Amino acid sequence: LLIRQNKMKEALENALEILHEAEKNNVVEEQLKAQIQIGWIYMELNQNNDALKWFFEGIELNRRERKLPEPSVMNSNIAAVYNSIGKNDSAAIYINRSIEQAINEQDLSFLCNAYYISSGICVESGRIAEAEELLKKGLEIRKKIGDAFYIVADLAELGRFYINANQ
Repeated sequence: LLIRQNKMKEALENALEILHEAEKNNVVEEQLKAQIQIGWIYMELNQNNDALKWFFEGIELNRRERKLPEPSVMNSNIAAVYNSIGKNDSAAIYINRSIEQAINEQDLSFLCNAYYISSGICVESGRIAEAEELLKKGLEIRKKIGDAFYIVADLAELGRFYINANQ
């Protein structure tokens, strides 16, 4: 909620507090969630190196303690950061992993997000038709979920896509 309200300082303080408590109590799931949140905050602040640091620390924690596939959101966020810094090959690897995980987890929200990130990667690679299909696919899923905040954001994203494609 704090991130949606662009209250990044408060969001970071909150996430660091949650991380501290989770580490103190050795609650791995909460540690991982806090690391994802911290990475996301840094991603939103365009502090890409810090974002990647937190995401990869989360992946390492997950491998060491949970021994489960990392949450799809982790790979989506890594892909988004790599795409924003022009490392599209790395971005494609992580977003494909995220899509597969979201499908396996049946997590429609993260699947939709992954489609949007994948669309951006396709645009950067000149695959415009594929990018458009991913945006439409994501919007249809979002409509089924019914979160008005993200439906509006997705419509805006689709609109920007059409403007940039001169359509």
